[in-house]
Amino acid sequence: MIRMKDNPPFELIVSKSKFVGQCFDISHKNDIELILHDLKKMHPKASHFCYGYVIDDNHQGSDDNGEPKHKAGKPILEALLKSQLTHTLCVVIRYYGGVMLGASGLTKAYRDSAYHTIERTFFETLTLYDLYDIEFSYDLYQKKKVDIEKLGVITREQFLESITITLQTAYDLKTIKTLLYGYKKIHFIQQLYA
Repeated sequence: MIRMKDNPPFELIVSKSKFVGQCFDISHKNDIELILHDLKKMHPKASHFCYGYVIDDNHQGSDDNGEPKHKAGKPILEALLKSQLTHTLCVVIRYYGGVMLGASGLTKAYRDSAYHTIERTFFETLTLYDLYDIEFSYDLYQKKKVDIEKLGVITREQFLESITITLQTAYDLKTIKTLLYGYKKIHFIQQLYA
């Protein structure tokens, strides 16, 4: 999964109109209204807040926010799709400069703003991991700890009647069981991206 790490705004001036683009990490369509609300407070003199968003293959869309139909939101959405991003909202804010850009000029301004904004946004690839609690007797602790460290990251150790080590790993359960013979119990906790 690719998620956003940093999202600096990008500015483009086209025939006296200023276009300010910025990407945001979103999980649900409801996140869009909250982000737009904050942006409108930050840019009270802006004339348009156009956007495209992609959450996954089934949840994507755009909004022209008063610009001519398909001349603003659609080019932003196309930039997101061509960049193969998910869970991303790209907003391009326009400060009207008094010069009409025409249909093709307007589309180009929004498309260029979106692409440059995406290029300047920092993304990171996250890996899907499983978390397991693995229980051992005290006599196997030192030997098994070395083996567990080869499988992933130990996130917690608990010393009670026996020792429970929490392992974050990309290995499957069958591989873990094969490499860690002698364990008392292995309990799957959850999956997480990191």
